[in-house]
Amino acid sequence: MIEIIWAKIISRHKQFANVKWLLAHLIIALLAIAIVAETGAQQQKRRKKQGYYDTPYWKGFILRQAGQCEEAILQLKPLAIRGQGYENAQLALGLCLMEMAGLPTAATPPPARATMFAKAQFREGLAWVTQAANAGAFSAQAAMLALYAANLGPDRNAQQAAMWVHLYLTNPMRLHLGAPVDATATIQQLKKTISQKDWLAGKELARLWVPHYTEPMLDHVQNKPVITDGISVNRIQIPRLAP
Repeated sequence: MIEIIWAKIISRHKQFANVKWLLAHLIIALLAIAIVAETGAQQQKRRKKQGYYDTPYWKGFILRQAGQCEEAILQLKPLAIRGQGYENAQLALGLCLMEMAGLPTAATPPPARATMFAKAQFREGLAWVTQAANAGAFSAQAAMLALYAANLGPDRNAQQAAMWVHLYLTNPMRLHLGAPVDATATIQQLKKTISQKDWLAGKELARLWVPHYTEPMLDHVQNKPVITDGISVNRIQIPRLAP
């Protein structure tokens, strides 16, 4: 990168023979290189030093990371109900609710489908995760794959499961960020249970899929979240028992 920038500067210098121009652009080039060279770890360290993660937005995420889901949902729900742009909060809220309903966080056999779907808290959490996945959040789509693999997806439709696999693998935001495929083992597990016909049908569903965003439930006069019963919040549809 340094060689390319230097070559361009020399070329321009020969054209204009201007020493001041050369020095000015050399300084700019060095500054650009210094900015690019900042690593992700350095960015995290700098943000932490500046109090970036001390803002109210991050409080719910930090609580969830610490395993304090009961406190986390109080912080995450006001964000989640704001709709588009808050998919990470919707995902974190959904996972917290499902874990509080008994979804295991370790690599242990999942509970029976009927047992989990009988709990309103699990169904609400599933609805939040589904909402975030429908909006195109690739982390939420990865969570959907895990749920389907555990027989805890919104349905037992193999084509829908295949659709989510293809949506996750081709997610433009994931590809743009260069995020790795964290769901490799889950995808391999799902492929073993999905026929070739359903796999291809799911791929076609993914090709025709478009993101769906839910309108925020806000009091447009005071710009505050509407108080709800916590289940029908944000007009999300809570899936019922699907044995």
